[in-house]
Amino acid sequence: LIKSMQIGADLVYRKGLLRKGVGLCHGVAGSVYALLAVSEILDPSGDFDQTDSYLLRATELAHLATTYQSLTNSGEMFTPDHPWSLYEGVAGMCCAWGTILHKLGAESSESNKTRMPAYTDIG
Repeated sequence: LIKSMQIGADLVYRKGLLRKGVGLCHGVAGSVYALLAVSEILDPSGDFDQTDSYLLRATELAHLATTYQSLTNSGEMFTPDHPWSLYEGVAGMCCAWGTILHKLGAESSESNKTRMPAYTDIG
């Protein structure tokens, strides 16, 4: 199971800057949350300094997503049908950026677990 998670996370990292946009459903934010979920299992110490840290990889994708407007203008990324929405658009990426910032500044604890917005964060 661990090896499968590593293979999947490595694929998400290599292909995670998706052309469909920055949303949670099929965009960069979804890739960021996938890597954050894996980091909680495979990086239990939360050590951001490891070069193979999945938190570091999630952070790198989130940083690359800050260029989404220029990528869209150059045709390398598409504008979704609902560009400001949570699951298709920028609102989802804003959640991912906020989660990354929180993870980088917080101590590792049960209350610091990553939750997918409007899915696993309810209840």
